[in-house]
Amino acid sequence: MAVVARDVDFSYRVDVSRGVTLAEPIPALKGISLSIPRGGRCAVLGANGAGKSTLLRLLAGRHTPDNGVASILDEPCRSPKLNGRVAYVPAVAHRCPNLFLSSARWRRGRARRWRTREKRASRHTQESWGSGLASLSVASIIKGARDRSITEGGSNETLDALEAATGVSKLRHRDTSALSDGQRRAVQLFVALAPPKLEVILLDEACADLDALVRDRVLTYVRATSATVLYATHVFDGLDDWPTHVCDVRGGRVAACEVWQSKGPGSLFATAKARLEASEPADMKEAAARALEEETQSTLSGDAVVFEGVTYRYDPRARPALDECSFSIRAGRRVVVVGENGAGKSTMLALAAGARLGMDQSISIHGAHPSRSNLRASRSTPRVAYLGPAFKQQLETCAAISKATPFGETLQAYKDDAFQERAKRLMALLHVEESWRTGLCSSGQKTRLQLVLQLAPRADVRIMDELTRDLDALARHRVLAFLEKDAATCLYATHVFQGLDGWATDVLRVRRGACSVEEASSVDVAGVLLSGLRNDADLPPPPPPVEPPATKPSANLPAGWASRRANTLEGGFGAHGWTTASAVGAEHAGEISTAHQAFADLYESGGKR
Repeated sequence: MAVVARDVDFSYRVDVSRGVTLAEPIPALKGISLSIPRGGRCAVLGANGAGKSTLLRLLAGRHTPDNGVASILDEPCRSPKLNGRVAYVPAVAHRCPNLFLSSARWRRGRARRWRTREKRASRHTQESWGSGLASLSVASIIKGARDRSITEGGSNETLDALEAATGVSKLRHRDTSALSDGQRRAVQLFVALAPPKLEVILLDEACADLDALVRDRVLTYVRATSATVLYATHVFDGLDDWPTHVCDVRGGRVAACEVWQSKGPGSLFATAKARLEASEPADMKEAAARALEEETQSTLSGDAVVFEGVTYRYDPRARPALDECSFSIRAGRRVVVVGENGAGKSTMLALAAGARLGMDQSISIHGAHPSRSNLRASRSTPRVAYLGPAFKQQLETCAAISKATPFGETLQAYKDDAFQERAKRLMALLHVEESWRTGLCSSGQKTRLQLVLQLAPRADVRIMDELTRDLDALARHRVLAFLEKDAATCLYATHVFQGLDGWATDVLRVRRGACSVEEASSVDVAGVLLSGLRNDADLPPPPPPVEPPATKPSANLPAGWASRRANTLEGGFGAHGWTTASAVGAEHAGEISTAHQAFADLYESGGKR
């Protein structure tokens, strides 16, 4: 057997996010037992917080079992003999490799901490391969990984195939600081899978940030290797015939570990969803059903979101992130935003929400231009709720939520009765408990906490960037059902297509900064989206960066832009994915809803109320 665990127990005794010892250990794994044969590919399924990530970290040598025995390739998980033979890819792309730290942080004297982290991060795994100084060019990372692989006996043909699978060759002229989350993930996977002697690969939601085509190509590449693979995931697109085994983790235990036989397209997704529903207590199932009974009606009509020839650049030397982008979305529509990694989806959504300062005024939300002043608006005006791409990680650092404070106490700061009622519905829908503490939650549980706070305030337009990628299949289904009954106009960027049939009314396709809208087919939404991605993949690579213009880039910026930049949503609490902005004019700048005034007060007080 390649991977073996016998009666493994593990409890968290230290809150890693706060660096303090817990009063009572929190059990995460309870008598875990499993065995995966050499060459097997095991899909690890389970609800958020079931213990999947903890299991993979333990097998990767990041944790030591309290009881029981865990081994890889007949060696203890922390054995130095596993050096270069095991690869571990964690769930968060920006945490690995460490090269994605900003150069500013490096210059402020973080080199010592980086070296310590680098030493700890990779005992025998390849998770930190290619780590080094921040803001490196992707070309230098690729070259470093290739050189080391060739030195250890790898072949250029294999590395070329890995480059093609991850798509990193298209990013050679880019800098790591300018990559999207999906592009960072692609670089991370290339670095992790480059070693030539890998025998075991541990993937923890490693493909969640990738678009569907790159995800399929990476999994096909992994399948073609002889390595044993454990893949914990909530994204089942294209996985129906990929695994040889399925491991169902429930409450820190292995409920089943069995040979998998595909029953056709969508069978793994249906199996995972059915098992989650079967393990759900009857009272919780009834509470979730009651939470979906209420349906709201929109009072707005006409065009909800309009872009007219919008162009946006992050850097004057680079090609535009959005180039003459034009489209319109009618009120009440549910729009799925699709495009390859780095196409400009997140940029477009951030501009629509007013989360970025742009010189172009050709954006309107129900007739008003989104801006910073929209944060202070009356509840009688159209409201825009924005959930940015990094909300899950930034929820941990937001001062409004203490990591040690139970979630129920955080909710008490909101005095709005309507907010409280909807929050209770969402907590029942997502099985969120008031006793949860942010610092002790899994990634999926943090996402649930964020969704409760984000979806509880009523909104007329909801702009969402990959809000369900960390949710299990059942929770994702229920969130989409809640949004369908909410009657708000939804712009939802995602790479997870299963479960969208019948939900999406339109598809907004972003291709190299250009946008187009078409009505979604209720029969095969996933087919429509995948077709668009294949067309995008056939486009020639983008041109290299251009030379900087002769004039200063700030010459055409609005007056006072430089002084205001630090106070934009990127620098304030809106960067944490908490932003609820309203598309109104400056005349409403002194007003704010009761619920969000409470949030602002809580934020300023550091969560002490």
